[in-house]
Amino acid sequence: MVINQLIEKTFQGEGNEVGKLSTLIRFSGCNLRCPFCDSKQTWVTDNANLYIDGFNIKSLVTKINNLHTHNLILTGGEPFLNINNLLFWYLIKNTYRNKTIEIETNGTCISKIRTLEKYNVKIVISPKFDEN
Repeated sequence: MVINQLIEKTFQGEGNEVGKLSTLIRFSGCNLRCPFCDSKQTWVTDNANLYIDGFNIKSLVTKINNLHTHNLILTGGEPFLNINNLLFWYLIKNTYRNKTIEIETNGTCISKIRTLEKYNVKIVISPKFDEN
């Protein structure tokens, strides 16, 4: 599991929670190469800054839960490419209930959204189209 960026405190810039104080986790890996992308560093995992393994997932979630933010944003790249990874699910299942969890997606992995129906997760779809 690779995280490209962790921003402890920022403001949500899109969707229904715009302006809300948030913590942002940017995953690496994307299935598109949009020329207008604002996070091209996430396209591949080789340049990622933070590698997460099973030994420090709990400490990361504890840190996020102790921040005085109201929103957790999972973004990328394409966060749904990480849906089978332990960190992705640990974040969703163990983030305190007083936080909103939002997943910002390019919409290309929409079929994976159904696996989140029983959790209080909001999906922000920002449609993208591969120009190749």
